Amino acid sequence: MLPGETITAGMNPPVNLVIGDDQPVVLVGLMGAGKSAVGEPLARRLDCPFYDGDDELIGRVGVSPATLAERDGTAELHAAEAAVLLDLLDPPHRCVIAASASTIEDPRCREALRDAFVVWLQADPAFLAPRASDNGKRPVPGDVEGQLREQEARRAPLFAEVADERFDVAVTPLEAITDELAAALTAAP
Repeated sequence: MLPGETITAGMNPPVNLVIGDDQPVVLVGLMGAGKSAVGEPLARRLDCPFYDGDDELIGRVGVSPATLAERDGTAELHAAEAAVLLDLLDPPHRCVIAASASTIEDPRCREALRDAFVVWLQADPAFLAPRASDNGKRPVPGDVEGQLREQEARRAPLFAEVADERFDVAVTPLEAITDELAAALTAAP
């Protein structure tokens, strides 16, 4: 399997992914892609800590990403999200991180992700829009699908640049993605 190739559940033969003991698994993708929904059970299966970018940000600044964006602006939100990811990646340790979507636009984050095992969860914005607008933590007023399409145009090449694996969440259920990753990451080399 080549880095960045789309994989789906039920592969034959199953993929064995060998990553270092101190290498984090980082889930990236647009809002609503299911990073937290895959990350939390994956971390349990790998017996390692799970960090949700939104929750970590709330713990630091005391307000949701949506509130921070409204209060201090989107640039401040994105800078804070990048700082959270960079801190979680240093020093490297085995964990699962659901990275905030904007972090991929920060060159320092892309550089730091080179030392992680990066999984890109992707889908068409029309599929993601209802999921992205269903969470009060995210700043998505107005035309959610339009915002996701604009973000996808900017971010897709950057996600592709760092992704070791990718899944289309509109095709493969999140539980199957978790199962596939857990099996591959725990298989003996």
